[in-house]
Amino acid sequence: FWFSAFSVLHVQYSRCPPGLTHAAALDAVVDRIASRLPEPISAAGNMLRGQHARVTGIFDQFGRHPHRNAILARLSTPEEGA
Repeated sequence: FWFSAFSVLHVQYSRCPPGLTHAAALDAVVDRIASRLPEPISAAGNMLRGQHARVTGIFDQFGRHPHRNAILARLSTPEEGA
C-alpha cells in the first residue's frame, strides 16, 4: 500500500505539464489501491481518495500548486489569492 500511495503522490505533486495530465488519470489507480486495503487500515484509502480529489481539483482550477508560489518566486494570480 505505502509504495503505491507514495507513487501516486509523486505524480500528483509533479510540477511539469505531463505530471499534471497524469494526475487526472490516476482516478482508477487510487480507487484500486483504496479498495484493496485490509479492514484495519481501510480509512487510509478514504484519506488517499480525498487527497487525490483535492489535488486534482487544484490542478483543474489553477493548473499548478498555488501554495508553492512564494517558494518558487512566482506571482499569484488574483484567483489564487482569493
